[in-house]
Amino acid sequence: MQHVLKGIVIIYNDIKRYFPLSWGHALSRLKQIIHVMVYIKPHMTMTFLFLREPLKYVAKTHPSICFKYLGKYLALFLNKSSRFIIFKHHYITLLNSVNSDFFSNIIDDRIVLWQEYKNQNSFDISLIFADYGLEGDLSLIFSCNSQKIFTMSFTIVPGSIIQIASKNVIFVSRVQGISGAFDTIRFATKELNDICPRNMLLEAVQAIAIALGAQFVVGLCAKEQIFFIQILG
Repeated sequence: MQHVLKGIVIIYNDIKRYFPLSWGHALSRLKQIIHVMVYIKPHMTMTFLFLREPLKYVAKTHPSICFKYLGKYLALFLNKSSRFIIFKHHYITLLNSVNSDFFSNIIDDRIVLWQEYKNQNSFDISLIFADYGLEGDLSLIFSCNSQKIFTMSFTIVPGSIIQIASKNVIFVSRVQGISGAFDTIRFATKELNDICPRNMLLEAVQAIAIALGAQFVVGLCAKEQIFFIQILG
Protein backbone atom coordinates (compact mmCIF):
# COMPACT_ATOMS: atom_id res chain seq x y z
CA MET A 1 0.00 0.00 0.00
CA GLN A 2 2.86 2.36 0.81
CA HIS A 3 4.31 1.74 -2.65
CA VAL A 4 0.97 2.59 -4.27
CA LEU A 5 0.63 5.84 -2.31
CA LYS A 6 4.22 6.74 -3.09
CA GLY A 7 3.56 6.12 -6.78
CA ILE A 8 0.46 8.33 -6.77
CA VAL A 9 2.38 11.17 -5.09
CA ILE A 10 5.19 10.85 -7.64
CA ILE A 11 2.71 10.88 -10.54
CA TYR A 12 1.01 13.98 -9.11
CA ASN A 13 4.36 15.74 -8.80
CA ASP A 14 5.24 14.68 -12.35
CA ILE A 15 2.06 16.30 -13.63
CA LYS A 16 2.74 19.49 -11.66
CA ARG A 17 6.22 19.76 -13.15
CA TYR A 18 5.06 18.96 -16.66
CA PHE A 19 2.14 21.40 -16.67
CA PRO A 20 2.59 24.75 -14.90
CA LEU A 21 -0.37 26.02 -12.90
CA SER A 22 -1.96 28.37 -15.40
CA TRP A 23 -5.30 28.63 -17.16
CA GLY A 24 -3.54 28.19 -20.48
CA HIS A 25 -2.50 24.66 -19.54
CA ALA A 26 -5.66 23.64 -17.67
CA LEU A 27 -7.15 21.52 -20.47
CA SER A 28 -3.81 19.89 -21.21
CA ARG A 29 -3.36 19.01 -17.57
CA LEU A 30 -6.89 17.56 -17.36
CA LYS A 31 -6.26 15.44 -20.45
CA GLN A 32 -2.96 14.22 -19.04
CA ILE A 33 -4.55 13.33 -15.69
CA ILE A 34 -7.24 11.32 -17.47
CA HIS A 35 -4.59 9.48 -19.47
CA VAL A 36 -2.61 8.71 -16.33
CA MET A 37 -5.68 7.45 -14.46
CA VAL A 38 -6.68 5.21 -17.37
CA TYR A 39 -3.13 3.87 -17.67
CA ILE A 40 -2.30 4.06 -13.96
CA LYS A 41 -0.62 0.64 -13.75
CA PRO A 42 1.82 1.07 -16.67
CA HIS A 43 2.55 4.65 -15.61
CA MET A 44 3.42 3.53 -12.08
CA THR A 45 5.65 0.86 -13.63
CA MET A 46 7.53 3.55 -15.55
CA THR A 47 7.63 5.88 -12.56
CA PHE A 48 9.26 3.25 -10.37
CA LEU A 49 11.65 2.31 -13.19
CA PHE A 50 12.89 5.91 -13.35
CA LEU A 51 13.43 5.92 -9.59
CA ARG A 52 16.27 3.45 -10.12
CA GLU A 53 19.84 4.56 -10.53
CA PRO A 54 21.09 5.72 -12.97
CA LEU A 55 17.71 6.37 -14.64
CA LYS A 56 16.84 8.73 -11.79
CA TYR A 57 19.09 11.30 -13.47
CA VAL A 58 17.03 11.09 -16.68
CA ALA A 59 13.83 11.81 -14.73
CA LYS A 60 15.52 14.67 -12.88
CA THR A 61 16.64 16.40 -16.08
CA HIS A 62 13.54 15.45 -18.12
CA PRO A 63 10.60 15.44 -15.65
CA SER A 64 8.03 14.61 -18.35
CA ILE A 65 9.86 11.48 -19.51
CA CYS A 66 7.32 9.10 -17.93
CA PHE A 67 4.52 10.60 -20.06
CA LYS A 68 6.35 10.09 -23.33
CA TYR A 69 4.53 6.95 -24.47
CA LEU A 70 1.08 8.49 -23.87
CA GLY A 71 1.24 10.82 -26.87
CA LYS A 72 2.70 10.67 -30.36
CA TYR A 73 5.93 8.74 -30.03
CA LEU A 74 8.22 7.04 -32.51
CA ALA A 75 5.69 6.10 -35.24
CA LEU A 76 2.07 6.83 -36.16
CA PHE A 77 1.09 3.16 -36.48
CA LEU A 78 1.89 2.39 -32.83
CA ASN A 79 -0.94 2.35 -30.27
CA LYS A 80 -0.49 3.27 -26.60
CA SER A 81 0.06 -0.33 -25.55
CA SER A 82 2.82 -0.82 -28.12
CA ARG A 83 4.42 2.51 -27.24
CA PHE A 84 4.49 1.55 -23.56
CA ILE A 85 6.10 -1.83 -24.33
CA ILE A 86 8.74 -0.17 -26.54
CA PHE A 87 9.47 2.63 -24.08
CA LYS A 88 9.89 0.22 -21.19
CA HIS A 89 11.96 -2.22 -23.27
CA HIS A 90 14.34 0.50 -24.46
CA TYR A 91 15.22 1.74 -20.99
CA ILE A 92 15.39 -1.68 -19.35
CA THR A 93 17.72 -2.85 -22.13
CA LEU A 94 19.97 0.15 -21.60
CA LEU A 95 19.81 -0.22 -17.83
CA ASN A 96 21.14 -3.77 -18.20
CA SER A 97 23.75 -2.89 -20.83
CA VAL A 98 25.49 0.39 -19.96
CA ASN A 99 27.63 1.71 -17.11
CA SER A 100 26.43 4.07 -14.40
CA ASP A 101 27.76 7.21 -16.14
CA PHE A 102 26.10 6.55 -19.48
CA PHE A 103 22.93 8.62 -19.02
CA SER A 104 24.63 11.64 -17.48
CA ASN A 105 27.21 11.58 -20.27
CA ILE A 106 24.68 11.56 -23.13
CA ILE A 107 22.47 14.19 -21.43
CA ASP A 108 25.09 16.64 -20.19
CA ASP A 109 27.61 16.12 -22.96
CA ARG A 110 28.09 13.38 -25.55
CA ILE A 111 29.90 10.10 -26.05
CA VAL A 112 32.31 10.22 -29.00
CA LEU A 113 32.19 6.92 -30.89
CA TRP A 114 34.50 7.78 -33.79
CA GLN A 115 36.82 10.64 -34.65
CA GLU A 116 39.20 11.42 -37.51
CA TYR A 117 41.43 14.34 -38.46
CA LYS A 118 42.13 14.90 -42.13
CA ASN A 119 43.65 17.90 -43.91
CA GLN A 120 43.34 20.00 -40.71
CA ASN A 121 39.62 19.17 -40.45
CA SER A 122 37.97 17.14 -37.72
CA PHE A 123 35.12 14.68 -38.21
CA ASP A 124 33.34 12.74 -35.50
CA ILE A 125 30.27 10.69 -34.64
CA SER A 126 28.82 11.04 -31.16
CA LEU A 127 25.92 9.59 -29.21
CA ILE A 128 23.54 11.89 -27.30
CA PHE A 129 20.15 11.86 -25.60
CA ALA A 130 17.71 12.43 -28.47
CA ASP A 131 17.28 16.13 -29.16
CA TYR A 132 13.84 15.45 -30.68
CA GLY A 133 12.76 12.84 -28.15
CA LEU A 134 9.40 11.95 -29.69
CA GLU A 135 11.17 10.68 -32.81
CA GLY A 136 13.53 8.40 -30.93
CA ASP A 137 15.36 8.05 -27.63
CA LEU A 138 18.99 8.18 -28.70
CA SER A 139 20.63 10.20 -31.45
CA LEU A 140 23.83 9.77 -33.40
CA ILE A 141 25.34 13.07 -34.53
CA PHE A 142 27.85 13.53 -37.33
CA SER A 143 29.93 16.68 -36.89
CA CYS A 144 32.47 18.43 -39.08
CA ASN A 145 34.82 20.85 -37.32
CA SER A 146 32.45 20.81 -34.30
CA GLN A 147 29.44 21.71 -36.50
CA LYS A 148 26.54 19.25 -36.37
CA ILE A 149 25.59 18.36 -39.92
CA PHE A 150 23.63 15.09 -39.81
CA THR A 151 21.58 13.20 -37.24
CA MET A 152 20.05 9.75 -36.89
CA SER A 153 17.65 8.92 -34.04
CA PHE A 154 16.71 5.45 -32.89
CA THR A 155 15.14 3.35 -30.15
CA ILE A 156 15.74 -0.24 -29.02
CA VAL A 157 12.47 -2.11 -29.58
CA PRO A 158 11.38 -5.72 -28.98
CA GLY A 159 11.18 -7.54 -32.30
CA SER A 160 7.72 -8.88 -31.54
CA ILE A 161 6.25 -5.37 -31.86
CA ILE A 162 7.23 -5.19 -35.53
CA GLN A 163 6.89 -8.92 -36.26
CA ILE A 164 10.61 -9.73 -36.24
CA ALA A 165 11.92 -12.80 -34.41
CA SER A 166 14.57 -11.01 -32.36
CA LYS A 167 14.76 -9.88 -28.74
CA ASN A 168 16.23 -6.49 -29.68
CA VAL A 169 15.79 -4.51 -32.89
CA ILE A 170 17.23 -1.06 -33.60
CA PHE A 171 14.35 1.06 -34.86
CA VAL A 172 15.62 4.09 -36.79
CA SER A 173 12.89 6.72 -36.75
CA ARG A 174 14.70 9.85 -37.94
CA VAL A 175 17.46 10.49 -40.47
CA GLN A 176 18.01 14.13 -41.28
CA GLY A 177 20.63 16.58 -42.44
CA ILE A 178 20.87 19.72 -40.33
CA SER A 179 19.24 22.76 -41.90
CA GLY A 180 21.75 25.02 -43.63
CA ALA A 181 24.53 22.41 -43.57
CA PHE A 182 24.27 21.18 -47.17
CA ASP A 183 27.62 22.65 -48.26
CA THR A 184 29.36 21.21 -45.19
CA ILE A 185 27.77 17.79 -45.80
CA ARG A 186 29.07 17.87 -49.37
CA PHE A 187 32.51 18.95 -48.15
CA ALA A 188 32.65 16.17 -45.53
CA THR A 189 31.58 13.58 -48.12
CA LYS A 190 34.40 14.66 -50.44
CA GLU A 191 37.01 14.68 -47.66
CA LEU A 192 35.99 11.18 -46.51
CA ASN A 193 36.49 9.52 -49.89
CA ASP A 194 32.92 10.08 -51.11
CA ILE A 195 31.33 8.36 -48.10
CA CYS A 196 28.41 10.53 -47.02
CA PRO A 197 27.71 11.26 -43.33
CA ARG A 198 24.35 9.42 -43.51
CA ASN A 199 26.08 6.17 -44.50
CA MET A 200 28.64 6.59 -41.75
CA LEU A 201 25.86 7.05 -39.19
CA LEU A 202 24.26 3.87 -40.48
CA GLU A 203 27.55 2.03 -39.93
CA ALA A 204 27.65 3.42 -36.39
CA VAL A 205 24.11 2.30 -35.59
CA GLN A 206 24.92 -1.17 -36.94
CA ALA A 207 27.90 -1.33 -34.57
CA ILE A 208 25.59 -0.39 -31.67
CA ALA A 209 23.20 -3.12 -32.79
CA ILE A 210 25.99 -5.69 -32.64
CA ALA A 211 27.00 -4.50 -29.16
CA LEU A 212 23.40 -4.92 -27.94
CA GLY A 213 22.91 -8.29 -29.62
CA ALA A 214 20.34 -6.83 -32.02
CA GLN A 215 20.24 -8.77 -35.29
CA PHE A 216 18.22 -6.22 -37.22
CA VAL A 217 18.23 -2.49 -37.93
CA VAL A 218 14.95 -1.27 -39.43
CA GLY A 219 13.84 2.12 -40.67
CA LEU A 220 10.56 4.03 -40.63
CA CYS A 221 8.89 5.12 -43.86
CA ALA A 222 8.12 8.83 -44.21
CA LYS A 223 4.33 8.58 -43.98
CA GLU A 224 4.57 6.88 -40.57
CA GLN A 225 6.82 9.55 -39.06
CA ILE A 226 5.02 11.53 -36.35
CA PHE A 227 5.89 14.87 -37.95
CA PHE A 228 5.10 13.75 -41.50
CA ILE A 229 3.33 16.42 -43.55
CA GLN A 230 1.78 15.39 -46.84
CA ILE A 231 2.25 17.97 -49.57
CA LEU A 232 -0.57 17.89 -52.08
CA GLY A 233 0.38 18.52 -55.68
